[in-house]
Amino acid sequence: MLRAALLSLLVMTFTIPAFAEGENVIKSDNPHIQKAQDKAVDIAKTFTPAELENLGIIKDGFGIINAVQMTNKSVGTTVKKCGQENPEMKTEMDARYNEWKSGVISVLGTKEKEMNAAINDGRFSKPKEVTTFLDLLDKAAQYAYDKMDKRPLTTPSACEALRDKMDDTASKLEELMAELKFPRAIPKEKPEVTAPKEGANE
Repeated sequence: MLRAALLSLLVMTFTIPAFAEGENVIKSDNPHIQKAQDKAVDIAKTFTPAELENLGIIKDGFGIINAVQMTNKSVGTTVKKCGQENPEMKTEMDARYNEWKSGVISVLGTKEKEMNAAINDGRFSKPKEVTTFLDLLDKAAQYAYDKMDKRPLTTPSACEALRDKMDDTASKLEELMAELKFPRAIPKEKPEVTAPKEGANE
């Protein structure tokens, strides 16, 4: 969990300075939060302790994946604006972002596949309930993101700071995400099939 906390902190410190100071406060009127909480209560009534433990691990991993996805959106928007406002920086900013994105998104895609496998590999009696719960969390996160004032700072110094952060964070994000682990199911033993004795049906 320490790695997960460090990754979340890294994502937040990377994203927030890219926007106007004081304009990135998330509103608390998110209607999807209560729905997600209600779904969690329903799930707790029917899932076994082992299922709930696995769900907690998956939920934390999903939150990290979601945070990195939001970070990519924010960085992509800011890089584009930096290029528009500072044409002399466009080529370098685009190149740095494409390099950053190719590494981070590649690892992100791998982790999404691992998460989906963990949901659907038989550990949950009701995997659809898990995906419904995660969908609600995703909607809550998207709602909060949409409510943010996403006007990026595009002064030369702010764009340079973002460029430098891409250099600093790419390898760190890739390393931390690579260590993000999802639970693996223990293969169920297949029952032994005994061949019928000759003449048994005679």
